[in-house]
Amino acid sequence: EVLGRGREALPSLKILELKVGVCRGLESLCAGLLEGTGSLPASTRVDLCLCGDGGGQEGEEEIESEEEGEEGDHVGVLSDNEEGAEESVAEADDSSVSIGGGEEGIEEEGEGDGDRDGEDAADRSILALSAVLRAGKIPGLRKVEFDESFGLVLGREAGKAFGEAFSDAVVCLSALEEIKLVGDIFRDGEEEGMEALLEGMCGGLQGLPSLKTLRCLQTTGNVAVYLGEKGAQALGAGLSTGRFPSLSSLWLTCNYVENKGMQALCGGISSPKAPRLRSLCLELGDCFDPAVPAQVEILSGVFAGGSLSRLDFLSLEGNFAPAEATTLCRLGSGKARLSQLTTLDLSQMVLHTEHVRAFAEISDAQRFPWLQKLVMSASLETLDSTGMTDEGLRALTDAWVDRDPPPLCEWDLEDNALTDEGASCLVSLLSSGKMSGLQEVNLG
Repeated sequence: EVLGRGREALPSLKILELKVGVCRGLESLCAGLLEGTGSLPASTRVDLCLCGDGGGQEGEEEIESEEEGEEGDHVGVLSDNEEGAEESVAEADDSSVSIGGGEEGIEEEGEGDGDRDGEDAADRSILALSAVLRAGKIPGLRKVEFDESFGLVLGREAGKAFGEAFSDAVVCLSALEEIKLVGDIFRDGEEEGMEALLEGMCGGLQGLPSLKTLRCLQTTGNVAVYLGEKGAQALGAGLSTGRFPSLSSLWLTCNYVENKGMQALCGGISSPKAPRLRSLCLELGDCFDPAVPAQVEILSGVFAGGSLSRLDFLSLEGNFAPAEATTLCRLGSGKARLSQLTTLDLSQMVLHTEHVRAFAEISDAQRFPWLQKLVMSASLETLDSTGMTDEGLRALTDAWVDRDPPPLCEWDLEDNALTDEGASCLVSLLSSGKMSGLQEVNLG
């Protein structure tokens, strides 16, 4: 309710950090905002992190650390316990407020009536948050993030409403810079919920003029965040119509997207109205299911067209079958010359010998003149079956002895299936003097 009074109650508030449990704190918080007569000032930067069970405890630890480490700025803490909450916020009149949950809320959640109650509570909370955003109560929203340990079970309708809140708000969310959709967010089919969210976000009247980062991908653990066919089509349409003109970082899992969706997505990325990305992470296939050849071909066309020539960071994840390994060869050819790329991450890719040979054909200083960091470590989930072998490393080192290699400063080979033979190949390359700028090699 204090926040709902906006400028009247907190005239000097500049930064508001909210880390709140969806099943236990968010609905009440939104009710207070909606009941208030005002809205937060547009100049108040708001960062919102949505947590599942147990997220509040981490939030409390973060708040305590911030209180101890900050000097000069007063940070107020509002807990789930309403007693004294208004006083805590009122005292934080210098610059910033952090709001997080405490252990009491976690214990109460554990005493609930079952999974269904939790699902209903999560849906109600997200619907309430959607109403808050659409009513223009938080015009200075800068960041929305689902905690990586989310473990939530949102329904499709809640996802749709949440997406529509970004595009149909009374006041354009012109300050929003970052959206991270990671963790287990939806129940009854991850793709359907994400499809509904992206369709809502890309289908309304408003764009997101300041959005810089959109992440729909989880790179750690066994959690996957799938776009879905309709989600890929919606996002492609949003990119091609210029809804996100400032977007510079895009992270997507494209598994289970069909050819039509892949065409729409890649068409959006390469559209004249699309922003010129600086950071791109794409996943196609996994260690069990190779990427669909037709979709690999569609993706290679985006690189060949030069739309991604301004990339500074590129991460390719998944399983490109040996027949599609030549896709890598197109990254550095013709218009696709990645002349500004400084970091290439292949740690989540299958790196069989055929793939490394294909990469060796195009990885030289002419095609990657500014490449400083190359990550070819094997992921822990796929260590036994997808890591680089001595033969693959020999193919790469031999190529770099014959040609000028990229000007690497850091080369990560951690957790690969390398032996003394592979180490010998590496020593030969280093002894050749071709990599004089190399500062760090990680063999794990």
